Amino acid sequence: MIPSSFIAADGGKIVFVINQIERLPFSSQVVLFSNGKIDYLPKQEHFDKDRYDFVKDLGLKNNILLLGSIWHDDQNSAWLFDLNEIQNKPQKIFVPNAILGASVAISDQFIAVSHYSRRMSPEGFISKTLIKLIKNGSSKTIDNYESLSLDGDILTIWHHGGPNIVTGTDLIEPDVLEVFRLDENATPRLIMEREDLINALVFKSLLTTVQKTNSGRKICIESVH
Repeated sequence: MIPSSFIAADGGKIVFVINQIERLPFSSQVVLFSNGKIDYLPKQEHFDKDRYDFVKDLGLKNNILLLGSIWHDDQNSAWLFDLNEIQNKPQKIFVPNAILGASVAISDQFIAVSHYSRRMSPEGFISKTLIKLIKNGSSKTIDNYESLSLDGDILTIWHHGGPNIVTGTDLIEPDVLEVFRLDENATPRLIMEREDLINALVFKSLLTTVQKTNSGRKICIESVH
């Protein structure tokens, strides 16, 4: 067993993933540490034929655990667990004919589930991002996708640049960071866009970026409006 880098902490709880990648099929064990006690999330076959086979990302907020995972038929999805009732069946988050789950994010109000890149999508599937309001289940699906983060009602999607295999051209796509504000129906509104970034973080409504310049790098901090 090889320890994974996937770890999340909130409210005195720590969740981490142990991924077995030494042999096929890959598999995951999700471990919860709280109040000096270790628990293990049940394997998905404990519930039904749908299961998380290999965890790709996770988020934790207010005792709600969001796992992004590859499941049994190679379509990605996500699973929403209530850590107060870890033996109960989790909620499966998916979009028909779409691949998502490789990147997830959670805040007090929202969850978001996406995929790394259309270059990694199985034939016949399209990469999407699903945004869902935790309180009432309202959701929206958008074409934007890749690495996600949530800060309250602020969603960021980072498109990692590189050659686009789908178009079959040699055009190198740039790194693009999109910042959205989510409304009460989980509808995103684009409010900022930045390119040529090395790193970025949105926290407490401040966007901090490390940007490429002709003379090197610069750090910028700006308010998210």
